[in-house]
Amino acid sequence: MRPSPLPAIGRSDYHAGTARLEKRCSDGFSFLTTYTYSKFLNNTDEGGADVGDVGVYSDFYNRAADYGPLGNDIRHRLTVSGVYELPIRAG
Repeated sequence: MRPSPLPAIGRSDYHAGTARLEKRCSDGFSFLTTYTYSKFLNNTDEGGADVGDVGVYSDFYNRAADYGPLGNDIRHRLTVSGVYELPIRAG
């Protein structure tokens, strides 16, 4: 009797949508705002485990049972930055 084949190593999915707003003013100011909504899912070990490490799954042959958000899944991310250009000329 042949042993059953091992399932694939794992599945990882990242989905995201972004929005960007930039405003450049005439007096040397510029502003940048970005927003990201994302979802990071997988069914693998989050560490740097070796290939073949089988201790991380609740059911090694049913990986869908472990599919879900990662520990570093950041759903909402907002960044705001501003720049002011100094009115100094290089001479």
